[in-house]
Amino acid sequence: MGRVTASSICGMICTLCAVGFSIAAFGLAVVLRLRLERLQANLIGDPEKEFMDDCLRDFEGLPVESQEYLDSRRDCLAQLVADASLNLLPKVRPTVDERICEPASLCTDGDPNQCNDEGSLGNDFYKPGTVRQCYDLIDQTKAARVQKEYFRLLDEVEARCTNSGGWSDYENKVHLRYCMWKHLSAGICTNSARTNCPTDGSCCPTSQRTPENTRPDRYSCRKSPTVGLYCQLVAGGNATGRLVATGTSLCNEATCPSFAWCLDLVDIPGLCLGPVCKDFRRTLDYAAAVAAAMGVALILDLGELGIRLCFPAMASLQWISVHLSGASIKLLGILLCLAGGVLDLLTSTVENSCFEGGDDPAKSAQTIAHGFLATVAATALGSFCLAPLTAARDTHSGLPYAKVVK
Repeated sequence: MGRVTASSICGMICTLCAVGFSIAAFGLAVVLRLRLERLQANLIGDPEKEFMDDCLRDFEGLPVESQEYLDSRRDCLAQLVADASLNLLPKVRPTVDERICEPASLCTDGDPNQCNDEGSLGNDFYKPGTVRQCYDLIDQTKAARVQKEYFRLLDEVEARCTNSGGWSDYENKVHLRYCMWKHLSAGICTNSARTNCPTDGSCCPTSQRTPENTRPDRYSCRKSPTVGLYCQLVAGGNATGRLVATGTSLCNEATCPSFAWCLDLVDIPGLCLGPVCKDFRRTLDYAAAVAAAMGVALILDLGELGIRLCFPAMASLQWISVHLSGASIKLLGILLCLAGGVLDLLTSTVENSCFEGGDDPAKSAQTIAHGFLATVAATALGSFCLAPLTAARDTHSGLPYAKVVK
């Protein structure tokens, strides 16, 4: 017969609490890392267009004037408007083809021929790849002024670049076909291909619309001497697709102090030269390290629980080492989070209001970060409390019972 002791009860409660809080802290650390990535949300492509393309995939073979297609498009647009995630708009973002139509983004190691360029443009060892050759050929076609030469080049473009089967062996064949079509029709909108904003609205995301639902465009193309072309959110959505309506206010360095901060966070050139971008990337690395530390701590806590059941008579000194190791790793997670400047970056992002929409990823990430710190502090406290409880006994019983001496 045995009886329950206070130290046994406290030990079991602390163990279970430490394990529970460790699971919660690890989950929050992973979610925090994912939320931080959303600070550069919508940096590639046109999210509305991608949503509509995916929604209409089963109807893409129908004539665009058919009633079935029009009904399906109307239903898809209703779903798009109701999707809260697509209402989250960054106030500054790259053009729609940036980081999509560059050869480095289109080509992979397994592609045939020489897809990507060799060397850098301008040096003696530079050799254009198949993608760059097609872009150059399309440029030559557009520049041709003799009709015979124009049609000869156009036939070559069709055979080499815009042919539907020409890119079938390439991993990114869908994007390759899109970029070739876009460059032939309106021209790809990247800083390496353009020096000025076009007037046809092809550089920035356009609002999807139907004859019954005419939604205004939200972005207008702008040019910066430091980052080149970029898309700027229009106040009130007054862009018309080609021009910006009279009276529209656009945020800039003079009228909006947060503009430069948000522009640095977006890192349109992809070179990460500004201090905000460097802080952001460092924060991502620290957040990954925090998640890894919490994963190790969780493994230790689960291992401790298993050892309790399998080896209940392990020496107390060994148990104390396990408790202190787990607590130290959890405290390391807190220090990494604070030293990495996670809270500072999130606070600055919220203050500078780099997003428009109710689901601001900076605000949600800030809440998650505070919850993480509170949770990991609780699980670390549980591990520290187990050390003196273990030291008070010679051995662990593994169960909340103590032997009765007759």
